[in-house]
Amino acid sequence: MFEIGAVITTLLCVYLLNRKKTLGWLFGIFGAALFFIVFIQEDLLFQSGLQVVYLAQSVYGWWSWKKEDKKKPKMMDNWIVAIAIVEVLVISAVLVSIIPSLSGLGAFLDVLTTLLALLATYYLSKKIIQSWYLWVLINILMLALFILQGLWIATGMEIILLIIAINASINWTKEFKYEKV
Repeated sequence: MFEIGAVITTLLCVYLLNRKKTLGWLFGIFGAALFFIVFIQEDLLFQSGLQVVYLAQSVYGWWSWKKEDKKKPKMMDNWIVAIAIVEVLVISAVLVSIIPSLSGLGAFLDVLTTLLALLATYYLSKKIIQSWYLWVLINILMLALFILQGLWIATGMEIILLIIAINASINWTKEFKYEKV
């Protein structure tokens, strides 16, 4: 039941953010709370912790977008984004290697997607176009994680989120003139 509610509110969140609607952040708050419960039940500790951060980031995103609602998305230098991704990969590998309870592909994907999602959500709260490129990558990795965990409803959600992220990355890139960050 929680998984279905989390999926519905998360899909609404991402759909509305794709359409540049501030209301999407409110659905993000509800989706994060529901997914927190789901991930605790599945022993996905990093994903659970991520939901707490998502809740806080959704509050920040709501505030930021209400304040800057008329501002257009910005394009960040790709080399800065690439460096951030490499840093996330290194941190993920280090965490999995030094924390005994984290072992295997599932644990690595849990850590990696958590850290990438933190970065992507921050970028999205600032209306940085590359946030959607990161979400494409994250959705692909989350598909693998959810399949490993047998979370089939969430897997279906990730397929839809992947399609939305691809659409948003194309539309946001085409639709707006860039402001360098």
